[in-house]
Amino acid sequence: QQTAQSAGSFGVSDATEESKEGPAAPRMGSGNMFDRIAFAYDSTNKWMSFGLDQHWRNTMVKDCLQLRPDDKVLDLATGTADVSILVGQHLRQL
Repeated sequence: QQTAQSAGSFGVSDATEESKEGPAAPRMGSGNMFDRIAFAYDSTNKWMSFGLDQHWRNTMVKDCLQLRPDDKVLDLATGTADVSILVGQHLRQL
């Protein structure tokens, strides 16, 4: 079996060619990768964006979503749940 070396250095393990298409494919999803980098994701994101990531999330929740008091929000790619937490806080203030 051939082995494909992962391009990233975020602790993502090697994957066999078979696993890309076969039964092992689910472990190749971004969830597994995110689980491995989650401990450093927030601080790295804040550092790399010079803190603008917080501004972008606040702007999205307050200006772009245009939430109303009875709205329900489902964050499908929640990651560290920063957006979901902001949405919840914003909805409580409405």
